[in-house]
Amino acid sequence: SGQKHFELLKTIIERDTGIPAVGYIPNNSEISLSSRHLGLVPSVEMDDLNSKIEKIRCLVEQYVDIDKLVEISHHVSKIDEFKNPVESMQKMNQVKIGVAWDKAFNFYYHDNLELLKQLGAELVYFSPMNDDKLPEGIDGLYLGGGFPEVFAAQLEQNQSMRLSIKQHIESGLPVYAECGGLMYLTKSIEDFEGKKYQMVGVIPGCSKMTGKLQRFGYVNVELNRDCIIGQKGLKFRAHEFHRSIVDAKGVECCYNVSKMRDGGLLSTWQCGYAMHNVVAGYAHVHFWSNPAVAQHFLASAQTYEFSRTQSLRTSN
Repeated sequence: SGQKHFELLKTIIERDTGIPAVGYIPNNSEISLSSRHLGLVPSVEMDDLNSKIEKIRCLVEQYVDIDKLVEISHHVSKIDEFKNPVESMQKMNQVKIGVAWDKAFNFYYHDNLELLKQLGAELVYFSPMNDDKLPEGIDGLYLGGGFPEVFAAQLEQNQSMRLSIKQHIESGLPVYAECGGLMYLTKSIEDFEGKKYQMVGVIPGCSKMTGKLQRFGYVNVELNRDCIIGQKGLKFRAHEFHRSIVDAKGVECCYNVSKMRDGGLLSTWQCGYAMHNVVAGYAHVHFWSNPAVAQHFLASAQTYEFSRTQSLRTSN
């Protein structure tokens, strides 16, 4: 809360831990971030983000001893060399993956996108809100999380994009969708006020917003059948954080989810709706927890690319 508070904390920290306290950031309303029902408003929606960052830079320069920080950095032990598991994995060259990216869809582990590129994929970004159709020549589709319920009206109005996605899925395009992406693929989204908006309609049932968190926290996932992201038994880590529910009766789930706490099993459930060449679930999967997930997805896309190319040659 100020210089005197910092001096008090600095004395205690350095006395009890031996770790130097190099500075602090004072309270400042100009660098605050707004929030909504799932936490902070994403950076893609902030018009004044750069000005906030500039103000933070000035505050750090004024209140943090940068010279001391640099001095400390010269006395650290060597970090063990990281062995990238991707180096020994098969690359999927000439595979194009469409990635949804706009105000409605922007919840991605950046690591996931980097891993797909390291495995040879070309990422083609598009906007389900603003573009007329999917990018030409894509071999797979990655629909991340976000706030489709906030921008449901705009997503509904873009009928040509919804139709383009549905037609591609029905033709066999491999699609991996997480949370908001799952909601977008259902028949409709019902917002907090109970108003329904039409979505892609590939997955039967409606996505409905509720007044409380339905799932929250880190989870373990295991595939219970073969699908586009792996074979039965493949395990990986993920997290869930959503207030919506999806009623997709009659659609088989392709993975089992378990949540642990204090070394014990807390709860289990099924998710990962699998139909056509689609896997859509609430889990935000971290591909680096098991890179085979990304590799299988790209392999599915490569198979689709090969069949599409063969079909074009036959028709010509």
